[in-house]
Amino acid sequence: MGFVVPERRERERLLLSRGDVDSSVWAHNPPLQETLMFQVPPQWRAEELIADLHRRGAPDVAVGIIGQLAGQAVPLAEAVDRVFHAFYGDLISLVPGRLAYYDGEWKNANYVLSR
Repeated sequence: MGFVVPERRERERLLLSRGDVDSSVWAHNPPLQETLMFQVPPQWRAEELIADLHRRGAPDVAVGIIGQLAGQAVPLAEAVDRVFHAFYGDLISLVPGRLAYYDGEWKNANYVLSR
């Protein structure tokens, strides 16, 4: 929850711990800190995103936080294949509090979250 705006962190942490995340909010208007969001260029393919994530220090395993992969640890390539341009509102963690990926429900809502 390190990328969530401070005023929503406790609430989102509580909802997540109860398995009660509001997927509509995460798909349309995620409570993420905009200053930590880097939009993925619209012309990128999954391979380019994976290469960028590796350059930023991503391991070969991703953990689903919200969305299709919630609660699962899967290989990074599989995670990106499942969520990249899937339009569900997915958040995957790569390095807790330092690197994550968010894929929203609307067009071009693909962001690397990094500090």
